[in-house]
Amino acid sequence: MNEEITKKTIIGYLADHLGVEPDDIKLEDQFSELLHMNAAQIIDFMKALEGKGVDVSDVELETTKTVGELLDALNVTEE
Repeated sequence: MNEEITKKTIIGYLADHLGVEPDDIKLEDQFSELLHMNAAQIIDFMKALEGKGVDVSDVELETTKTVGELLDALNVTEE
């Protein structure tokens, strides 16, 4: 469970990883098409999340295509 991690936090981590502002990332953004991340970059981001203490064990990268789907798979809180 990622009870102490919020959606805002994960989006912030992703924004830092991509070098963009958090406001530029939307829930419907697809990793490969809109965020221009290839498979290796997505895996690197998942490893970075693990390094920050985020449990990514329930995330199936094959079926997780959008930011919103990632947040749902991480089961993080709204605030």
